[in-house]
Amino acid sequence: MKRGFTPSLVVSPHTHLRLPRRLPLPGQVLPEKGESVTADQVVARAARPGRLSIVHATSRLGLDPADLDKVLRVQVGDSVEEGDLLAEVVGLWGLFRGQCKSPVTGQIEYASNTTGHVGIRTPPESIEVRAFIDGVIQERLGKEGVIVQGLGALIQGIYGLGGERRGILCLADKTSLEEWHEEKERILVFPKGLDDRDLPRLLGATHVAALLVAGLCSATLKILRDPKQWAHAVFPPTVILTDGFGELHMDHRILRILEDLMGHIASVDGTTQIRAGVVRPQVFVSRPTPAQGNERVPSRPAGSLSVGCKVRILAPPDFAVQGTVVELPEEPRLIETGSFVRVATVKLDPNRIRVVPRANLEVLADASG
Repeated sequence: MKRGFTPSLVVSPHTHLRLPRRLPLPGQVLPEKGESVTADQVVARAARPGRLSIVHATSRLGLDPADLDKVLRVQVGDSVEEGDLLAEVVGLWGLFRGQCKSPVTGQIEYASNTTGHVGIRTPPESIEVRAFIDGVIQERLGKEGVIVQGLGALIQGIYGLGGERRGILCLADKTSLEEWHEEKERILVFPKGLDDRDLPRLLGATHVAALLVAGLCSATLKILRDPKQWAHAVFPPTVILTDGFGELHMDHRILRILEDLMGHIASVDGTTQIRAGVVRPQVFVSRPTPAQGNERVPSRPAGSLSVGCKVRILAPPDFAVQGTVVELPEEPRLIETGSFVRVATVKLDPNRIRVVPRANLEVLADASG
């Protein structure tokens, strides 16, 4: 069978998700392989060295660097608080004093007679990585972290902004503004996009963790990601576009799954990488048992473009239109731009046939193993 590879978009009511959870530096991995974990459970921990603050002690006191030892009032290894005395010069008959104080809390790391500088290391910063999804530790990655495998509904989006957030899924047009202010993080779903009436009340809401929107224009996206626009939020919410940019309606497969999951706690990550090593923004809701009574297994590998698979077109004039691949010609063909590229013949509804460059197609993977 003829096959090619193209980016895949997973939208599944019940599938496996293997999620790497890594520390930015070596640390301590807590759970063992095969252990069950919850989304909020810490799976790895590390201590990042504190910041080194350099104090120009002799310059402040008007001395030569070689005289630092004579005026230093602390030793290497001593702990100091912000405002503590580091060095002091006493004038003639004690009539005046020059003092150099610590600008930070930390530990004296060095004192140099060559430069006249005192180095103070601030306390280490604790870094914790949580599982983010309910699941089982499938693998330990040495001192770096773990791979968590979870079972549930997975929806990958086209584009996202913001990091990891968790909250209760709510359909925005059926949720009152008062509920948006409740002390529970919420993930608001906008199937028909945002209009001028939604934006003001949204920016005044509290406890909004993320927004799932079919499509947005760049101007609205910029407003939503500006912390100054939000009345009460410490961070602006994560935003995920499920279908693309512009005024779009949410794909019926995505909306059907989300409607079935309203009221459930979802894990949302807006991280997006569109260069090599594609990273998709995604929404995951743990479901230990299949929604339809049995777990679906993919008939082809993720990203595999083959005859019979469902695809979506990513370029005009049929942007976001879905269809089925009916042919994968082996030889490159000349397209309107004057380039010779590999193409696919796609059957669209109702019974339209289009020849589309493979680079302008996205595989709609219903499940992944």
